[in-house]
Amino acid sequence: MRFFSFALVSSLLAVTAIAGPVELERRQYSPCVRKCLDDLGIFDGIAVQGCRQECGEWP
Repeated sequence: MRFFSFALVSSLLAVTAIAGPVELERRQYSPCVRKCLDDLGIFDGIAVQGCRQECGEWP
C-alpha cells in the first residue's frame, strides 16, 4: 500500500512539473498571441515567433 501511495504522489508531481511551465509561459504573452497559439494548438518557439509576427509584436 505504501508503494502505491508513493507511486501515485510521484506521478502527480511529475505531471504537475511537466504541465506547469506551459501555463506560466502562456501568461507572459499578449491576448492576441495567446489566442493564436490556442488556435494552432502548438506552443513551441517557432509557433510563438509566428504568432508574434502575425500580431505585429515581432520586428
